[in-house]
Amino acid sequence: MGVSFKETKDSMETKDKVLASLLLVFGLGCGVFVADYYRCKRRPNKTLLFVGVITSLVLIVVSILFFNKNFYLGKLSNTPSGAPTVAAPVAAPVAAPVAAPVAAPVEAPVEAPVAAPVEAPVATDILKWVSSDISIQGNYGILSIATNDAIDINENTFIGIRGGLNPIMKSSDGVNWGIVQDVNFSFWKSVAWSKDLGIFCVVGGDWTTNNVIISRDRGETWLVQTTPTNKILNSVTWSPDKGRFLAVGNSVCTWSSDGVNWNSSEELTTAEGKANNWQSVTWSPKLGLFCAVSTNGSFRVMTSPNGVEWTIQTSTTGEWNSITWSPQLGIFCAVANTGTHRVMISQDGENWISIVTPEANNWKSVAWSPELSLFVAVSEDGVNRIMVSSDGKDWKTQAAPIDNRWTSVIWSSALDKFVAGGKENNVMIGELAA
Repeated sequence: MGVSFKETKDSMETKDKVLASLLLVFGLGCGVFVADYYRCKRRPNKTLLFVGVITSLVLIVVSILFFNKNFYLGKLSNTPSGAPTVAAPVAAPVAAPVAAPVAAPVEAPVEAPVAAPVEAPVATDILKWVSSDISIQGNYGILSIATNDAIDINENTFIGIRGGLNPIMKSSDGVNWGIVQDVNFSFWKSVAWSKDLGIFCVVGGDWTTNNVIISRDRGETWLVQTTPTNKILNSVTWSPDKGRFLAVGNSVCTWSSDGVNWNSSEELTTAEGKANNWQSVTWSPKLGLFCAVSTNGSFRVMTSPNGVEWTIQTSTTGEWNSITWSPQLGIFCAVANTGTHRVMISQDGENWISIVTPEANNWKSVAWSPELSLFVAVSEDGVNRIMVSSDGKDWKTQAAPIDNRWTSVIWSSALDKFVAGGKENNVMIGELAA
């Protein structure tokens, strides 16, 4: 075992005291000798007396210094030289820095993350919504919206559709809208964009076969197209993988690879449980699957790999108005306006999980933001007409800036914002709150 620093220090202090005592004895002895010599000699040697006195004084002074070595040298020895003398700075300076950080830094991190961030999932802290008046002649506001998501603001285009007069509207920012002239009157219901074709496609109808219109110039001019059915088409989507538009309606679906020539699946028969009012359809690139939802019927979900052959799926009963796909979560998400469970999600289109919403509103539309990793749904009624979710399971509601009957919502990746339309002459914009 080694010798401790304290033991070494005590041993050295003892030796110093012994040495100091010897020096003091010699110094006093030398002084006594000098005094006796001076007393005995009538003519003493002055040089010898001087040397004797000096020697005596030096020995006495040195002995005193050795006795007080710790006092004098302790203040002067706070230097890196000499191992034992390092003890003095260790005790005090180490104690002080430890005490100082403990009080403030430990207390502060505990309080900072707790209050605000824990409450942050409330929708009002996630998105900030503002409304914009689009009071333009017509019977309705905006029932459905699509965007080409062009990065160049000069080419970015939103197309909004509505029933009644002046059914097509256009905007570059989702806030300021204008009417597109010379568009045939019809009850248009849904719009989709094909980046591959550079075409906006609108579907709806007035019980004729002229139930599709398309635009190749970002909504400036529109061409009427005919389909094999005269039924009203409720929803249209584009599949980049299949290279086709697919539209669904009341007991019918039809598809086109160019927006001009339309092909019809065979009538969706009652015997197969498909004779429903199919309200919304979307495409999943990951699953290679179209998925449609209905507001009525025994089976209110159906799936298809190509839009031609369809398989009915079991789901929760409800009037399902809208469905979307989240690539990041790998799930379908649908919303309804009736039932105990007004949200349902699925990873494969076959097995569905039903979700109770915070408010039993008439939820009309749902959209997904890849950039915010957030679903947003809008409603026609209720106290809070917006709800959001990051996983499709846990939803938080938020008051809309005005109580419009909101019917559609989309996400614009180009502008990083949600744009919602409704049956009154207003739109609302939702952006990430600061």
